[in-house]
Amino acid sequence: MDQDKVKEYAVAQGYESFVYYGEWDGYQVYEPVYPSGEGEDYACVGIPLVILVKEGEIRMSDIDETFRFYDMVNEDEDDDPERIDI
Repeated sequence: MDQDKVKEYAVAQGYESFVYYGEWDGYQVYEPVYPSGEGEDYACVGIPLVILVKEGEIRMSDIDETFRFYDMVNEDEDDDPERIDI
């Protein structure tokens, strides 16, 4: 998928950037990065959802997908995701 479309989606959801992890369960997976403005207090609470892209559709993961994805990431600690600033 075009990175610009993922960028547009991430920004619309309130994120600053994202990390592309690659393919998982037929999806391209991106981990959103919250804004880190200077002098601002920001608290992230809740389940850390990921952005899923498949066949041109972009959406946030559901809770079950999130846990399955992070279980896979924790099993494969050798991967070094690339941060993409948007």
